[in-house]
Amino acid sequence: MTYNEYLLEVRAGVELDRPPRIAFDAVVAPYLLSQWFADRAKVAARRGGAYEITRHDETASGRILDLVPNRRVLISWDPVQASHVVVPGSELEFFVEPTPTGSRIHAVWWKIPTAETEALTADLTQRLERLREAVHRLPVLPGD
Repeated sequence: MTYNEYLLEVRAGVELDRPPRIAFDAVVAPYLLSQWFADRAKVAARRGGAYEITRHDETASGRILDLVPNRRVLISWDPVQASHVVVPGSELEFFVEPTPTGSRIHAVWWKIPTAETEALTADLTQRLERLREAVHRLPVLPGD
């Protein structure tokens, strides 16, 4: 990336027929992350906790800058890493909102080089569709 390259954001969202706590688990629980976002994941779901994903034997690591249970998580990807999995130095934020029929996850990926926005938007949209499929395979529990 050069000094004059613009840094933009990409956005994507998905509606779920599951409550916000299930939607939130999908972005912080390794067993769910491994079904849509990574092959493997390690997450310390707390402010300052590690957030690590592996895809195709390549690992990307970051930290959770902020976390509001069942509502929001902000991940900052380490700036010094050779990764094709994420954009080093970028930030990925997931917002979870209740809806009349379940919940909505809205993702915003900040600090993305201009040349990568189109591909990352498509990838993030596709991954959120995989998230929806993974969550909808979960059994519906009483009270959900």
